[in-house]
Amino acid sequence: MIAAEWKLPSELIAFLNSGEQLTYDVSQCHAGDIKLKKPADLEECEVIVTSFDTPYELADPMAGRGYWVVRAVGLVATRNGEVEENQKLLWYPEYQQFGQWDREHQNAIRFFIAKWPAIVENPVPFLSAIYDSVDRSFVRPVLPWKDKVGASREGDPPW
Repeated sequence: MIAAEWKLPSELIAFLNSGEQLTYDVSQCHAGDIKLKKPADLEECEVIVTSFDTPYELADPMAGRGYWVVRAVGLVATRNGEVEENQKLLWYPEYQQFGQWDREHQNAIRFFIAKWPAIVENPVPFLSAIYDSVDRSFVRPVLPWKDKVGASREGDPPW
């Protein structure tokens, strides 16, 4: 169910309500075959972010002591036919931006200048952004301590 506090873009809501899916050459996309959720299936999730082994580690006040939790709305139902946990496409309500999350490495990026029509027009750069470094001009890291979003938690992430 779509919550008002998520402030999802109207173009995204219309697209999801239409039942359409992103169309692209799956063989050219590192993320593979992505299927979006239906509006009724949208839910908020917690994105775990650490700065471990990144250029941002020295600036992170939680480095070596804990992690950050940022609210997000996962938009992906399945990836290559399997339930998607990494969220290769999501919406960050606090940033009002789309982005991605790599659960294994606990890092997240946001597409600071991307609007939904641009993602629909050419999904591959956005779906592959967390893997590829070809064109990252539209990408910024999610840095909760710097951007004043999310919450810090002591200890190790829950997995």
